[in-house]
Amino acid sequence: MRDWIAQNKSFAIVLIIQMLFLLIMLFTTFRKPATYMLNSSNIIQTNDKVFLDGNESYSVTSMHQEEQPPEEILRSTPFALPYGMYEVVVYYQSVFETERTCEDSIGCVQITSQKLRAGLQCSEILLYDTKTRVSDRLWVRSFTGVEDLEAHVLYGGVGELHFSTIEIRELPLWRYICLFGWLLLFVVTDIGYLYFFTRKNYANKQIVIGLGLTIFFSSLPLFTDFLYWGHDMDFHTARIWSLAEGIKNGHWIVPIQTEMVNGYGYATPLFYSQLFLYVPALIYCMGAPLQVCYQIYAVLINATTCLICFFCLKGLFRNKRFALFGAILYTLSAYRLADVYTRASVGEYTAMAFLPLILYGFAQVYMTEEKKISWRDYIPIVIGLTGIIQSHILTCELTALCIVLFCLIAIRKTIQAQRFLALVKAALLTIAINAAFLIPFLSSMTMNLTVKANQINQIQEQGSYLVQVLGLFMTATGGSVKGTLNEMPMSIGFSLIIGIGIVIYCCAKKYDWEMEQDQILKFGACCAGFAVLSIVFSLRFMPWDSIQNISGIIAKVLCMIQYPWRYYAFATIFGVFAAVAGIRVISEYKGSVTVKLCCGIMLSFTVLNAGLFFRDFANEAKTITVYGAMPTEIGYGEYLPTGTVMQQLKVRKIVTDEPYVTVSEYQYIDGVTTFSCKNRSDKEKTIEIPLLNYDHYHAYDKNNGQEFEIRNGSNNCVSIVVYPQYEGTLEVRYVIPMLWKVGYMISAVSIAGMVAMVGSTRWKRKKA
Repeated sequence: MRDWIAQNKSFAIVLIIQMLFLLIMLFTTFRKPATYMLNSSNIIQTNDKVFLDGNESYSVTSMHQEEQPPEEILRSTPFALPYGMYEVVVYYQSVFETERTCEDSIGCVQITSQKLRAGLQCSEILLYDTKTRVSDRLWVRSFTGVEDLEAHVLYGGVGELHFSTIEIRELPLWRYICLFGWLLLFVVTDIGYLYFFTRKNYANKQIVIGLGLTIFFSSLPLFTDFLYWGHDMDFHTARIWSLAEGIKNGHWIVPIQTEMVNGYGYATPLFYSQLFLYVPALIYCMGAPLQVCYQIYAVLINATTCLICFFCLKGLFRNKRFALFGAILYTLSAYRLADVYTRASVGEYTAMAFLPLILYGFAQVYMTEEKKISWRDYIPIVIGLTGIIQSHILTCELTALCIVLFCLIAIRKTIQAQRFLALVKAALLTIAINAAFLIPFLSSMTMNLTVKANQINQIQEQGSYLVQVLGLFMTATGGSVKGTLNEMPMSIGFSLIIGIGIVIYCCAKKYDWEMEQDQILKFGACCAGFAVLSIVFSLRFMPWDSIQNISGIIAKVLCMIQYPWRYYAFATIFGVFAAVAGIRVISEYKGSVTVKLCCGIMLSFTVLNAGLFFRDFANEAKTITVYGAMPTEIGYGEYLPTGTVMQQLKVRKIVTDEPYVTVSEYQYIDGVTTFSCKNRSDKEKTIEIPLLNYDHYHAYDKNNGQEFEIRNGSNNCVSIVVYPQYEGTLEVRYVIPMLWKVGYMISAVSIAGMVAMVGSTRWKRKKA
């Protein structure tokens, strides 16, 4: 030990400094959580039209005839908060006109600091008209805390506002996250130092550096204290937040997002798996700001994409440098960057991380001698398909089309007994592992939902043009529009075009090089063909709309992707594998100089294109800050019951047959709606509650468990049939069907079995 310290004095000093820093952090981490209450005792009036009522609440009524820019009516006395993450809860009442909705606000609360503006992060908290309680998160970033905090209540001038209290509660888990983060940073830094400065394996160091720089470079827009807004950003951050709220309420399985659609609920999880979103949701539950949770998730997906692609290419081509080359091309590919940043399409860019596994698995199954095919060859297919099913169902459907087409093209190999058996095993194992999602998904498709009624077959005008596909560089912002003006990035990257060209050149020279039977060249040619086909499918000139006139069923299958440019994801992965295959062939017949030249040109275009994209994106994209609760976004409302009028859901209301039926003490707690009701009539009456009537809602008497019938009410709301002369307390809850629970069990057993199989095989190999 002494010898090691003598040889590494500087490193030993750094270790001591790190330990001292962590010791200080340890003492500050385990302090008592801070709380602060703002009420009439420490809030002062700044407007003479505000008065203090008998309930110790401040009240103000219509200072203007029409709504004005919010002006301050209340201000707190200065208060201090130490470093940490806090939940801010505002209690109030808003008396509003009937035409006001959940999107309207009577005012807002701002928490500010004059001395340490950069040390405080808190969004403006809107006081929505239909609520009595709103919450958000406040982040004190300064290690010394903030001493001059003030809360300001602003009022829009119209309506009646009764303002009660502001409760500020610290979330202590955030301190533990910070401590763990510092510890992880020091560990990674120290391991990196020991690896790069004490070991002599130069080749492996190059690979590690290359992978690390690729992940870092691809994540540059995520290292900010705000979010760059993307097309689907609001929808996916709302999914994370809603899942986290369910977890906090004790519900680890969340079939219905009860916080969505103004509390009426939304069925996204039944059709859009949330498996991978548990990572950011759990981080949010620990106290992290919502935007930090999203940023961590996106960085993890960038890293996963890069590493999966590297290991798949390494396994296929048996060359680490070629694998690194392909991983860089894929991670920094034009469409993937647009997917991550311009579109913020969490599901699709997560699915793209698993596409290399499927391609690698099929290559192994079809390129391995039939008698030698084992579970190791088809397991990548299972893992890849599982990742796609659990992240983006549209990508899964496109993958299925590609698989069917490939199996038909290679029908001679497909029908060989061992190969076909391997594919069947992969399919069955994939279905079993994903039964927990597939069974609820398929059974929920029997509901009458907007997504089934929509006609999405007319997609041709959303196609791209060759000037976009073949362009040297791409734009950074824009939307999916007709034509090219203000269009989002529509390119697979010129480097992949070069890669496809290299494969075509190799195919033209295969007779001169006597490579007619070379498997790598055949694989590269197949990938290049699928890449070109994917590009053709993405073009405006592809007659998608005409297919509708030929066959509605065919159009439904081929056009379910909504936008033709979704084929870019497959053009990208096929193009990358084709490029690496082409370089692999060139290396055998043209030498290292040609290989380095080709790789250098392609990498230059890739890195330069990514760099220009980041520059333009940072300059043009809108920025947002999201710390805590946020307005929920449901996209186009595909999973609403058919015929639901969204505008009517913006006001929560209970509909009864007055005066015969009365409802009181209505509340929603931990996923269960409860209320007391009384039916004075001698006939059955219905009570409509603000809850969309998805299948599997049940109503029970809270005391004796008697079940009440649920019907579809107006605007597809839950309508409960109440017996004559009934008086009691009802509770409405979502009950998971037994069939779904069987699916959960099948998935659990399948995963455990696969892990046991892999583990036992590895143990036997080590023992042998």
